[in-house]
Amino acid sequence: MSQSPTSFESLYRRDQHLIKNGEQKYTDAEFYEKHRRVIQELKRVVLHRKFLSAKEHYITALILHHAMNVQDNKQAQIHEYNARKKGYRKHVHLKAQLIDKSLMLRKKKQIYGTQAYRTKAGILKQWPTEKSTITDNQRYELGLPSFQALKKHIES
Repeated sequence: MSQSPTSFESLYRRDQHLIKNGEQKYTDAEFYEKHRRVIQELKRVVLHRKFLSAKEHYITALILHHAMNVQDNKQAQIHEYNARKKGYRKHVHLKAQLIDKSLMLRKKKQIYGTQAYRTKAGILKQWPTEKSTITDNQRYELGLPSFQALKKHIES
């Protein structure tokens, strides 16, 4: 029996609720456990589907992007690519976020500046970024603001 598209949307809503409210409601351990359960359920839904729509690939990529491990990030990149290949053109910035997250997880400097971390003092900081040849015009093509605007948004 196949899952309905609302299963993906329900998982997406759970993921977004955790991302938006997790910091205030849960300890880090509680947050990661709850998010791990969302990802496990997502993987079960994906496993039982023969074909995913472009939007389902995108939702899968977005949820996996919030995991903090390289393996899920690689899977997220595959789903993001498949979403674009099938014509999903909303939220093109996810590609840049996945690239930066992959670098961050490997303790390397990011390219686009989309990732942040919290210091021990609880201050949100932009993850270190390579001095890049990426122009603001290239950033705009991916749906990103200028580097300075993004840094200001993250650290304000």
